[in-house]
Amino acid sequence: MCTGFVRRGKDVICGFNMDINIGAFDYDVYAEPDKFYIGIKNNIGTEDIPDIPDIPEGMFRLDGNVRKAHGVNNKGCFGNMPNNLNFGKAPFRFDPSVNYLDQLIDDYISGLLSFQELKEIADSKEILNISTGPVQMPDLSFHSLIADKEGHIMILEPGNGYSIIREKYATLSNFAALELPADFEPSRFGYYGKDRYDKAMDILRNSTDDFSVQDGLHLLREVKQEGNWATRVSFVYSANENAVYYALERNFDQVKRHQFE
Repeated sequence: MCTGFVRRGKDVICGFNMDINIGAFDYDVYAEPDKFYIGIKNNIGTEDIPDIPDIPEGMFRLDGNVRKAHGVNNKGCFGNMPNNLNFGKAPFRFDPSVNYLDQLIDDYISGLLSFQELKEIADSKEILNISTGPVQMPDLSFHSLIADKEGHIMILEPGNGYSIIREKYATLSNFAALELPADFEPSRFGYYGKDRYDKAMDILRNSTDDFSVQDGLHLLREVKQEGNWATRVSFVYSANENAVYYALERNFDQVKRHQFE
């Protein structure tokens, strides 16, 4: 159910595996001149919110009725929304005074926010999770691993705030990184993706500043999933190349390259 990583060295390498059950939501891969992203169609969720008199203009912005959930742009803004399992904080409510994680990540990938601007929002406003709607998943809490081409790294968790990562690397799977779940014990590690987290961290800890795109693809291949919640899309971004390398359905022998303008 998704693994992301960032490695800062001679290059800034960011990567992500989207692991999802078939039918959980309608998605596609978009490789555009200024951004690369996995887009979730019709993922606004307001149809399930009763009796909203007036939605303020711009509160829920969708480009082509698609929510940019995981991706990176030509400015090096890398964002994503892995499922944060068994996490009850910051549930959706309609409130014009707050921000919503999916809109912030969409805006970040779209190039409407810089890393510093995103941090300022996290400092000043409450951030909530998305609403119910077309996304059929066991838990509708999410969190994000965020980076930019300068190598700044942040973990953002609605309900827990954020943490700026000082290490040269970070990874994120499906348990709250800023407050471990109450049932975070060996019998539940598989559920939370701790095996993927540990494997990714081992690779990153043992890496050097020469960490490359190929190293990033190797990491994603090592943490890929099979079965119902299989890895559907894998991508790695290089800040030096300003390009994305991506594979579909765990086929790492057929990696495509997308060069940003």
